[in-house]
Amino acid sequence: MKHRFPLLLLIFCAVSITQSFAQYNFPDCGTPWNPANAPFNTGDVVSYEGNNYTAKYYTTSTPGSGEWTNNGPCGADAVGPDYAGPQRVIGYLPTWQESWDRANFNPNAATHINISFLEFIQNNNDYTSGTFSSVAFKQKSVDDVDSVLFELGILDEAHQAGVTVSVALGGAIDYSFLWLMNQYYNDDAKLDEIAELIKAFIVARNLDGVDLDMEAWWQDPAVNKMTDEGGRVRGDQWGGTDAGPHPAGLGLTRLAQKLREKMPNKLITAAVFGTSWYGNNYDDEMVQYMDWLGLMTYDFTGSWDASAVGPHSSLYKVPGGYTGQSANNPIYSAE
Repeated sequence: MKHRFPLLLLIFCAVSITQSFAQYNFPDCGTPWNPANAPFNTGDVVSYEGNNYTAKYYTTSTPGSGEWTNNGPCGADAVGPDYAGPQRVIGYLPTWQESWDRANFNPNAATHINISFLEFIQNNNDYTSGTFSSVAFKQKSVDDVDSVLFELGILDEAHQAGVTVSVALGGAIDYSFLWLMNQYYNDDAKLDEIAELIKAFIVARNLDGVDLDMEAWWQDPAVNKMTDEGGRVRGDQWGGTDAGPHPAGLGLTRLAQKLREKMPNKLITAAVFGTSWYGNNYDDEMVQYMDWLGLMTYDFTGSWDASAVGPHSSLYKVPGGYTGQSANNPIYSAE
């Protein structure tokens, strides 16, 4: 019997984007703003710090004030310079698919592989019960991950090629991960117990790290009393209240901190949402303990756009309504 697992490559590396291939063709920059040219009249267009601005009315102020309309980035350099650091090609190797022949596995196609997913155990379907989950992994997920690592020989082959192998913990249907972080975000002993469980799994299998994929924020009709956890308000352009991160988001940060203390030489990464609806649930402090964050931005560019070729990180589709938010930083928590 052939074992089949598709390798989904998520490329988190900087590439050079030229106007001939870019989804967004930025307009030419206007005349650079110069205070010596003041005053400016209604409709005057100038460029300032990589953006075009139009004067709303007679003004002597610097672009960026309320007397100017920001027309957005301009010029060939609007997407910024090429990334100068080491590039990573991160592949997620799922355990549940049967559409790819093991013989076609090429570890050199990626620099890092995340075996997905290891999941926490779910004991019942009542999300509000005190026993919905336990500090233990679902045995089937353990068996599936081990099958990929050892029965198929992925771990040895990848390591021989110099490729880093981590286990991805959580996923889109692991409500137990969310429940544990929500239940024990302020329980140091429980978080330590969870961190020890994860560490033991990684060390026993000679893995290089863990990718924390706490993403099941939505409602599952099969889980009683589970509600959608999206739409958290993190302040707005009108001075609205910042509700702060979700308790589970705080739990994830504190878990990452414990993992970093227990495994200082292992990779600790996370996949987080690329939109504010769920992205605002995370705690920005978690970046202090992560080697990197992967933004899940799968649907920001696609066949519905004028061009399906473009960056998978929307510059304008997320409203600029949060404190510290900009075209380069649409999500408060992922700053």
